[in-house]
Amino acid sequence: MGALDKLVATVLDDADRACLAEEDRALGEARKIELAAEDRLAELEGAARDLGRARGMAVDRAREAEADREIDGIHAGAADQLWSRFRRHLLLALDGLPGTDGYGDALAAWAAHAARRIDRPVEVFAARRDRTAVYEALLDAGARDFQVQVERRHTVGFVVRDLDGRTVYDCRPEALLEGQEEALQALVASRVPPYAAPEAPPT
Repeated sequence: MGALDKLVATVLDDADRACLAEEDRALGEARKIELAAEDRLAELEGAARDLGRARGMAVDRAREAEADREIDGIHAGAADQLWSRFRRHLLLALDGLPGTDGYGDALAAWAAHAARRIDRPVEVFAARRDRTAVYEALLDAGARDFQVQVERRHTVGFVVRDLDGRTVYDCRPEALLEGQEEALQALVASRVPPYAAPEAPPT
């Protein structure tokens, strides 16, 4: 079972509900964007008509291209805003793990992944609160030749470094998200409905 699957199993009951709410909000916002874009397109088309046919079809095409660029920009911004909110929510969910019953399971899952990568002496850095739990989880996972040090800056998860300071494994929230960022962004982007251009009125 992958790290993301374990994370989902221990964290995302709450995140699922929040994601559904975000998805509903995104759909609502996307519809508002579509309506606003349609209104803007109508305004631009009206302005083009006001210029008169003397300017020819080039004006209409330019106005339509301007509207398309504006709509594309609005949609791109909507996707970016949704991803930012979604990422913030995931970070909050991960930061809140120590207060949940699933944190011990998460540490055990992360320790199992870390143990498979430990093939030389390492130091493990964790929050003071987690020092004993991380040590026992790594032992249970079969890790050997490691020491667990207290790192006050760490609040969730732990990081494993070799004696030269190179990172062997990192399960702190930012590192977990960075490892899955591309897949998560694709997931969020798939939730933003594509823009459907309004049908042209019959002439």
